[in-house]
Order: sequence, then structure tokens, then C-alpha cells
Amino acid sequence: MMSLGYMAHELGDPDTHEAITRELVQSGPNNTKDMSALHRLSCLFEDTGRFPEAEAAAREVLPWMEQHPLLGGGRESPQAVGCMRTLARSLWKQGRYAEADDWLAQCRRAIAGMRGGRFAKYCEDELATFEADEAALEAWRARRIVPSCA
Repeated sequence: MMSLGYMAHELGDPDTHEAITRELVQSGPNNTKDMSALHRLSCLFEDTGRFPEAEAAAREVLPWMEQHPLLGGGRESPQAVGCMRTLARSLWKQGRYAEADDWLAQCRRAIAGMRGGRFAKYCEDELATFEADEAALEAWRARRIVPSCA
């Protein structure tokens, strides 16, 4: 089912992608949410400019990622770092720059913490993605600053 969602995404059909992903979120084991699908949904919300929804979903997913045994039980996994980046970008694009900056700092610390750990081989890629995100966010904010005509 997830592959159908990705196929809809690749075909430029965000509505179908969202419908499938929402169904997956509600199809977790033992009547729980599928948190991996919720993480994907947070990214979809961000991609479609629904930043408050992206923020809420990322905030719900991150604690699960931090406690997941396969992710090392902390923030120093590529998945948790990606979730924090989604959260930071969503906050930034809501104009909540100070809060977003806090999350960006946490992201940078988590990436630094990857060095020497089980996810060390992803550290450089995560850092490059993080730095590209930081630059894109600054450019995004600069485009929204309109000089006043006083």
C-alpha cells in the first residue's frame, strides 16, 4: 500500500498520496497509528504548504523515533534528524524563527552526535542536507521580507 502512495506522489497526485498515507497511519499494529506513515504524512504536509499540520505530525512522531530500538533510542539517527528538520522547516515557514532556530541547533547537535556511533556513515550526508536546508530557509525568509515605503 505504501508503494501505491509513493507512486501517486511520483505521478504528481498529492491527494491520492495523502489519502493512502492517511489510511496507512490508521493501520498500525494492535489498533495503533503507523508512525512511519505519520512521518511520511508530515513530509507531505510540508511539501503542500500545510505547515501547522506538518509540525503537529512531526511533533507526534519524534518521541516515537527517539525511543525506537532500531533507531538507537535517541535523536542521533537519520530518521530522527529528518523529522527534526521537517519540524524546523515547518516552524520557520510559519514565521516562528526563534523556535525553528532552536530545532536547527538540536538538529546540528544530533548530527554531530552521529560521529562515532552506529549511524556515523550517514553523518556527512546529513550535515550536507542540513546545511542546504539552512541556506534554503534563509533564502525563503529573505524573499518574504518586504521593505516598507515610509
